[in-house]
Amino acid sequence: MFRERTNLTRMVDEISKKYSGKLFIIVAEGDKTERNYFKTFRIKYEEDFRKKDLYFEFLDRENPSQSSPQAVYQRIQNFCERLKSKKREITEDDEFWIVIDTDDYGNRKEIIEKIAEDCEKPNNYYLALNNPCFEIWLICHLIDLDTKLGDCLDDFDEDQTIQEYIESIGMKGRPKICKTIFTQLHQNKGIGNLYEVLIDRIPEAIPRAKKLGQCCPRSDLYPQKIGTNLYQLFENLGYPATTS
Repeated sequence: MFRERTNLTRMVDEISKKYSGKLFIIVAEGDKTERNYFKTFRIKYEEDFRKKDLYFEFLDRENPSQSSPQAVYQRIQNFCERLKSKKREITEDDEFWIVIDTDDYGNRKEIIEKIAEDCEKPNNYYLALNNPCFEIWLICHLIDLDTKLGDCLDDFDEDQTIQEYIESIGMKGRPKICKTIFTQLHQNKGIGNLYEVLIDRIPEAIPRAKKLGQCCPRSDLYPQKIGTNLYQLFENLGYPATTS
């Protein structure tokens, strides 16, 4: 799905010539799951965005190898520089979101801390950090992570909750087990049109993600404690959690 890539040059030209409203641009490590998720979100709400004079887009990789946190950060910086070269002013309302994963953390520690520090400066950059991976956010769409594994997955007889189980695994094994849990959850639920269903369940995902607690490199519990602050991206867009 979504075979056509977002051409960076065409995108910059379009914005500089046609859009004076708020920009909401997302870059991420993943070139498939994250891309399909955010492209589906854009399609669902494109009429709302148009009414709000808001330009929302997921910025594709120009090179398949651009998957590291550093490359993702550089991609959004290059995008902003190209906008400036076209005399398109970046206003304080514009938001540029960098979606990255902790993964096994070891070789990512310094760059994640640098990006987090830079995003605290007044430069329109925002960090959406997933620990350990994007699938932790997707799991929140399907189930509360304080659910016991044995109550929701046939292949697991663990008495631990999903969160406890993931946190009991070494850092290197966490991304794989999160992907396994997410895959089994949506397969067990027999979900068709997966990305459309996920987008519809964002109001359920937000409070579940918040329950996991802070996801910040400065936290004493990071990176041992899993979490994601991706919900902040959607709250900034005006799609908050349900209160029921």
